[in-house]
Amino acid sequence: MNENSLDGANLPIYWKDMFVPEDVVDDGGNVVVKQNLSAKYPNMKYSMNNEASNFWQISSFRMYLRNVSLGYTLPKEWLSKVGISSCKINVTGTNLFSFLILIPKVIRIL
Repeated sequence: MNENSLDGANLPIYWKDMFVPEDVVDDGGNVVVKQNLSAKYPNMKYSMNNEASNFWQISSFRMYLRNVSLGYTLPKEWLSKVGISSCKINVTGTNLFSFLILIPKVIRIL
């Protein structure tokens, strides 16, 4: 392999501009991947800089409406006209609403 072996490869763009702390060589001493200290994308394999990063962090805000129960007791004045002593109407809902937002905390133009 030569040092340009990743050029033209069908790889995600972040692999081509990823942080590499030192040259990666194969058993024959050939450079497989060049050192790249000023890369745009962090490399999750290396943690030698010990700096916290929020590059891959996203907000995972979730909101659910699981259970709702509504009840209404009809007025006795209405019911006495039809000969009923009491009446209550109930409406119950389960898993009515799910809302999920997955967006980066910092918007990046890649």
